[in-house]
Amino acid sequence: MKKNLLKGISFTVGASLWWGIIGVIYFKFVSYASPLELTVHRTIWTALLLIITTSYYAKWDEFKQIIKNKINILIFF
Repeated sequence: MKKNLLKGISFTVGASLWWGIIGVIYFKFVSYASPLELTVHRTIWTALLLIITTSYYAKWDEFKQIIKNKINILIFF
């Protein structure tokens, strides 16, 4: 239990540092783009990464089970 807690804390700290450092640089470099353009780009790249990782880990059956439930789709949106 203590090992999982330490692992969770380290992931939390790492994610916070990542967005604290990289997030500032990211938003500085994309400040010229409109919010709509950023949203579209992030949506497309996220969908592409979802397809790649789902294929790599062969989780299409689990993905299909999740999207079959209409409540899950509403939660996602």
